[in-house]
Amino acid sequence: MPVNHLQIILLLHAAFGGVFLFLHWQHPARFSRLLGQAWLLEAFRTALLLPEINGLGGWSHHWYTLSDATNLLATWWLLAGCADLARVRLPAWLGRVALGAGVPVILLFRYVLPDLVADRMGLPYLTAFRYCNITELVLLFVPVTAARVTVLVWFYRLWREERLPGAGIAIVFGVPYAVFALAVPLQMYFEYYPAWISFFWFARVLGFSLGLVMLVLSQQMAALRHSEHRLASAQASARLGSWDYDVAGGQAAWSVALFRLLGRDPAAGPLDWSGLTASLHPDDRAEFTRLADLARTELRPTAGEHRLLQPETPATWVECRHDPVTGPGGRLLRLTGTMQDITARKRAEARLREQAFIIDHAPFAIVITDLAHRITYANEGAARLQGLTRDQLLGRTAEQAFSPTAMAKIVAGREITLATGRWQGEVPLTTPDGSARIVEYYMSLIRDDRDRVIARLSIGVDVTEKKQIAEQLLRSQRMEHLGLLVAGIAHDLNNILSPSLLVAPFMRPLVTKPSEHAFLDSVERSAERGAALVKQIMLFAQGRGEGHIPVKPGSLARELVSLVRETFPRSLTFEEHIAADLWPVNANPTQLHQVLLNLLVNARDALNGHGVLTLRLTNRSLDDAAADRIAGARPGAYVCFEIGDTGPGIPPEVLPRIWEPFFTTKEPGKGTGLGLSTVRGIVSSHLGFCEVQTAPGEGTVFRVYLPAATAADDHTPRSAHPFLPRAHGELILVVDDEPGVRELLNAVLVNHGYQVLTARDGIEGINIFSAQQAQVALVITDMQMPHGRGDSFAGLLRLIRPDIRVLYISGLSAEESGRPPQAAGTEDPFLLKPFKPAVLLAAVHKLLHPDALVNP
Repeated sequence: MPVNHLQIILLLHAAFGGVFLFLHWQHPARFSRLLGQAWLLEAFRTALLLPEINGLGGWSHHWYTLSDATNLLATWWLLAGCADLARVRLPAWLGRVALGAGVPVILLFRYVLPDLVADRMGLPYLTAFRYCNITELVLLFVPVTAARVTVLVWFYRLWREERLPGAGIAIVFGVPYAVFALAVPLQMYFEYYPAWISFFWFARVLGFSLGLVMLVLSQQMAALRHSEHRLASAQASARLGSWDYDVAGGQAAWSVALFRLLGRDPAAGPLDWSGLTASLHPDDRAEFTRLADLARTELRPTAGEHRLLQPETPATWVECRHDPVTGPGGRLLRLTGTMQDITARKRAEARLREQAFIIDHAPFAIVITDLAHRITYANEGAARLQGLTRDQLLGRTAEQAFSPTAMAKIVAGREITLATGRWQGEVPLTTPDGSARIVEYYMSLIRDDRDRVIARLSIGVDVTEKKQIAEQLLRSQRMEHLGLLVAGIAHDLNNILSPSLLVAPFMRPLVTKPSEHAFLDSVERSAERGAALVKQIMLFAQGRGEGHIPVKPGSLARELVSLVRETFPRSLTFEEHIAADLWPVNANPTQLHQVLLNLLVNARDALNGHGVLTLRLTNRSLDDAAADRIAGARPGAYVCFEIGDTGPGIPPEVLPRIWEPFFTTKEPGKGTGLGLSTVRGIVSSHLGFCEVQTAPGEGTVFRVYLPAATAADDHTPRSAHPFLPRAHGELILVVDDEPGVRELLNAVLVNHGYQVLTARDGIEGINIFSAQQAQVALVITDMQMPHGRGDSFAGLLRLIRPDIRVLYISGLSAEESGRPPQAAGTEDPFLLKPFKPAVLLAAVHKLLHPDALVNP
């Protein structure tokens, strides 16, 4: 059976259409799809022209009409595909306009105009139809030819710019392919159909199709190279390498980026699987192999983080992914994978963990709240400050955590923060356990990249102890100032008390009645008690004691009883029970006085003006069993100081914290929180311990246990009357600015046989001494005088006479009066006012007769 040339063209269009669509399936691209569609449509149009189809049903006229319409659509797809191939953008409306105008023209010349031409011109219908058909073909093939020529122009540009071989072949065969479209109307008009025309048709379709195929392949190869370049660039930027391992053949392909990541030269060739595993840290190889085997066996992707083997550099972390590629039936074909350098990410994660740890364990609260004031983040410091867990804090608002008073400050702070961007202020806080804290908050705004406020950052610092320390510092400064004031008062009081102590012994030989002797004894005891009281006040104001000495606790307690009865409210009932046979204790009397006074004051405050306050002192011997029942106790003999009250008792939740510094349940300004912590510190320094017995509604009892001593000195003033030999008229210079003291010193010394010169200050004393320096045996000088100190005055005297003996007296102690250390080879004693005549005479006698023994 002879083959029609249309059949060959049909096969060519169909074959190349399939080739284009196959290429599109391999590498999807718009131009390959459009060209495939256009060529298959050309095959369909050619089929319509075959006699076997054209003659079916006598519809030859209709098949030709459909063929012309199909030619329009195929031309548009060819034009669009080639435009995409040449990277030219066509307007979207062009195809709609071409089809919208071309189809009506075909229908008009095929079905309407032949009848009109035949009627109007009087021509036979077939003649009229033939003329209309030729005109319709001219109108159709002119734009078709223009489209094909446009394609050739695009291909020429491609060939000139990129030298693509497909573009040249398409141009060579595309010229006849385009021009021959205009020859179709001429052939029909002249009815010229030579035999060679079939070969020409075949050659032009085959050549143009081959050129298009080569052009498509060239474009796809260029796109593939571009894609590989972008992939390599992306892998280099991301420090990402890849491999492709053929499981069956054992062959592998490695990307250049993988070689660089492993520090190897790509020219050395790909590694095998064992070489890849060996590039990892020895501790990570087993895990890498396990993940790869898991991907092979379970046919699912796996991933893991490993370290590379780089001994001389810090650890390089990589993330390895294993992706199995399967074929028909789920059979494993290849194992692909990637290795990405994640060292920077790991370091960033480590830094973030460090920063999170620092933030979480910071000694201050860090809280982030949204614009609805709900907490979205809180660190551990915030949780500790609030006395809650972090989970309990999240979602809460400040209204749920602070009192109304505190909220007023927080609300004001929010408004200031929104207006100015920041706020700082102190806010009171009460924790769930009842502790009162002062928190200094720093509030600022958090903004997004568009400078919109999205949240609020609050940093809270617990300044409770700082405030308490500042208050304590101010209190200490006040005590220091009080000490200076007390020192001045003590000096004056001692000067005032000195005549009383000096005159009583002096007057005793002059009175004969027992009642008068009793009167003088009372004056002397009062002066001694006043002097002791001034000394105690000085020691307390200076915050120092006299060291641990044997003390009779009963005597000290009775002094406190007198103080309590005189100063505590009369509405309280005070009971004392002091055992007569109390053991002595080694203690600092001032500190022991402070311990008992603190406990008594606390008991007084707990009673709130009504109730019973009890002071009880007893001897206690603790065996092992009794000591085990008291925290910190040891077996032994103790004196127990017990202070009890009938107040409300201490709540169980507060009891564990009563010994903490600065912890107080009293209102602000009424307590420092240092009383009980001071008590425990002092008792511990005395090797003792404390016990608390309390219950809500049943009162509180504090017991202080101090170890018993073996001997004691009650330190009560004694009236000593030592035997002193009479003087032999030695001349003594007395210098003191107090006339009463100066006159009594003169009387005492003269009465004992001394000669006395007196001066009211250092200037007068220098003048008197200069006149009789050879006769003066001793100088008695006050330390604090107008126009110069006593030690300065003595220094001037020694410039005149270096061997002069000096006795210092003062209403202040030696330390308070500022007496300098004794010079080598000199002995300048010091007497603290007030003193008795016997003490003065003993000191004078010792200075004048250093080798004599005196019983003071």
